[in-house]
Amino acid sequence: MFLRTGNLFSCSTIMIKLTRSTMEKFSFLNKKFFTVVFLLLAGFGVFSFFDKGITLEETARSMTVDKIASVYYRFEYKNFFHRLFQNQKLDYQIQFLEGADLVRETRTEDGFYLSSMGKSGKIVFEVTLSEEVFRKELSIVESDEDYDRDGFPDSLKLVSQSDRENFTDWFISIAESQYYQKTKSWEKIHHDCAGLIVFAYKEALKEHTAEWFKKFPYLIQANIPDVAQYHYPFVPGLGTKIFRTRNGEFQKEDLENGSFAETADVKNLLNFNLVLVGKEKEFFQKGDILFFIRTENPKSPYHSMIYTGESGWLIYHTGPVDEKDSGEVRKVKFDTLVKHPDSVWHPVRDNPHFMGAYRWKILQ
Repeated sequence: MFLRTGNLFSCSTIMIKLTRSTMEKFSFLNKKFFTVVFLLLAGFGVFSFFDKGITLEETARSMTVDKIASVYYRFEYKNFFHRLFQNQKLDYQIQFLEGADLVRETRTEDGFYLSSMGKSGKIVFEVTLSEEVFRKELSIVESDEDYDRDGFPDSLKLVSQSDRENFTDWFISIAESQYYQKTKSWEKIHHDCAGLIVFAYKEALKEHTAEWFKKFPYLIQANIPDVAQYHYPFVPGLGTKIFRTRNGEFQKEDLENGSFAETADVKNLLNFNLVLVGKEKEFFQKGDILFFIRTENPKSPYHSMIYTGESGWLIYHTGPVDEKDSGEVRKVKFDTLVKHPDSVWHPVRDNPHFMGAYRWKILQ
């Protein structure tokens, strides 16, 4: 069968019209697509032009005299396009407020190094770039040697009396605040007697900024100076792994072989991170931790309480009751505990269940 000539021309005409229509639709879609892309890029460009925020990041907040040569400070634009296309030379000024003679400054394209001059101390300085002013602190500690062979580098020991007192005040205040309301950053999995101690220890060593205070609305004492020597998580040599897990004096290899961890259970706290003070109250100081042992409960034999000093309170966590009930933080007066009906809980020398008061090694 043969197609007629008229029908053939009709089919060709229809095909041409369909092709033109399809091309016009694709052309319209392409124009629309490129218009959207152009508007997005233009928007990003305008945002990039006006958003010129910049931060100053450091590789560490402390260093040792003989081990870490320098700390690097790098300017970082918050906006992606500025980071991608910014090539102009940074014009900034550094003003040392304290410890100018302890470091040497070396500038680079996007920041600067501060290198140790061989002396320990504290450096405080301000960096001004355009309208931004950054205030920074840097501590230089003697070394990471372990002269007293307690398992911790000596650079972790809080040297000044003010630092030791401020740490202790923060430690107690943070632990006591959990009695009134548990902080969300304290993970539920760590809601036990050791978890309370570990949590308060870390938080006490932090820099307490306005953002930090938003998480702790029920601090009994809040007007406490920060520890000046270093701040968690920038702990000299250890970073976030600040709890010892085994016996022995500190060795450089300990940083890699699992001798330190980010948390600790009661046994590790007792054996490797604290030192026994005694069983007589006259030797106790605020911030010491009282430990008890109940051998009839092998799954959870240890119990701990934080001693607040002159106020006479003991702060502790009951431990989890079951999978649904993680327990609670409680307070009891020392003198009340001495009169507890169950003599197991008497914090006195003659009680074999009372292990004594222990103190953080960084305070020794």
